[in-house]
Amino acid sequence: MKRPFRPYPLHELGVRPLTTGLIPEPRPEGRLIHLAQPGHQGVAGLGGDGRLAPQPPAPSRYLETINEYSSYGPNSLLAGVGADPWGGTSQSFMSVPPLAITLPGRRYMFRLAAVAIGHRQEAYLDGFRQGLQIGYVQPGPIANETSLVQIEVRTPWWHFPDANVSWHLTFQHGASCVQPTSLVGMPPGMSADVTAIEPALLAAFPPPTAAAYTPPGRGIPPGQPIGSLGNFWDLRIPFASPSVPRSLGLRVVGPGVISMFATIRQTDPTRPGRAAPPAIAGLYLPAEEQFLIDYPNAIYTGIAGSLLVRTTALV
Repeated sequence: MKRPFRPYPLHELGVRPLTTGLIPEPRPEGRLIHLAQPGHQGVAGLGGDGRLAPQPPAPSRYLETINEYSSYGPNSLLAGVGADPWGGTSQSFMSVPPLAITLPGRRYMFRLAAVAIGHRQEAYLDGFRQGLQIGYVQPGPIANETSLVQIEVRTPWWHFPDANVSWHLTFQHGASCVQPTSLVGMPPGMSADVTAIEPALLAAFPPPTAAAYTPPGRGIPPGQPIGSLGNFWDLRIPFASPSVPRSLGLRVVGPGVISMFATIRQTDPTRPGRAAPPAIAGLYLPAEEQFLIDYPNAIYTGIAGSLLVRTTALV
């Protein structure tokens, strides 16, 4: 009788059973490599096949800075009094020379505020302030002393009948960012360098007399207009405003200098037709016209400005 076939157990045949589960394959040893890329850093590793496997770059981080750059200038009325603990004589409003120069192109030109932008740096002009003062220097209660009575102009389009102010926001691409040295003979607060950043009354050369003042560059503010703000005549953001609206966002790329200039044609109180308006009962007058009724010989006495600039830098 034939015996039926019976498979032998595997352990009797000396065969080890297959184990279940995953056995990790051997992989070559690898090292991390830091990839330096413009604007960010990425990390790459070695995959199972030994080839370079780049990973997504880390997100870039930028530091945003907002600064307000304001005007300042010497005030002769503060001599001997001081304006700060260090004995300085500067104030936010820059003094306007009192002499009226009627020659064509002889407007006083001021650099009110400026900021240097580095190479390939992005900057945004977000806002600005404007300040303008009229006043009258009258004799003081003590002999040989004077006192200044003045107000800030707040009516946007007001000006003297024979005088006015223009404002200019420009960008001088590639301009030097180095503080210049003043020319010999330049009075304090006056400069001949149109590419500098410190506030100053700009002059082509040291004027031997007040009447010989000559602005540089034929009185034309240097640089390219920023947006539509290259030349305007009204007061838009008063200097005494508690805050500056960040509504412009005008972009520039360095290197260069963002500047705020102003030119002034000074009034002549002795000029025929410069008389103060008559006071009429019941007639409303702006504060500036009322000031002229009280002080008929008032002139432009101070001007100020500031720039609100936002910059970004990679960190």
